[in-house]
Amino acid sequence: MYIKTHKREGWEIVDMVAKNALTYPIVAGMPLCWDTLTAQDGSVKLPETSLLNVPAGIALQTFGTSGHVTEVGTLRAYGWVDKIFIAGTTITNGAVLVPTTGNSYLTLAVSHANSSIATPTDGLIMAVAGTAGCLIATSTFSTAYYIKGFVRCLR
Repeated sequence: MYIKTHKREGWEIVDMVAKNALTYPIVAGMPLCWDTLTAQDGSVKLPETSLLNVPAGIALQTFGTSGHVTEVGTLRAYGWVDKIFIAGTTITNGAVLVPTTGNSYLTLAVSHANSSIATPTDGLIMAVAGTAGCLIATSTFSTAYYIKGFVRCLR
């Protein structure tokens, strides 16, 4: 765990080192959860139903495939991050973002036309949107569908 030294300018951040538990790479900007079911060794994977209550953060760099030397990388557990993959319509500054099972992006906690009045329906908040957009994430990421936001995965 890396905790940025407290100073007057900027926000405090907490970054963590983790390893990929997946058979495919994790791309920077993807939301991650701790793999507490199969690999209780600091491994992370994309959100799934049984892991939604153990959010790890947003990948800051691309992690290689599990078992390779590049499988270890850093993620942001708390603080501002420049790249969060998202899906949703009319995401506005301040919208609450949550993970969904099996997806490589975050989405609105409550889906409606104006996300600025979103009320979370559960305690699965991973981030708060810092910029606005009307974006849809894709599995190929051929176009950059991401926003800046404040990650809050420490509980």
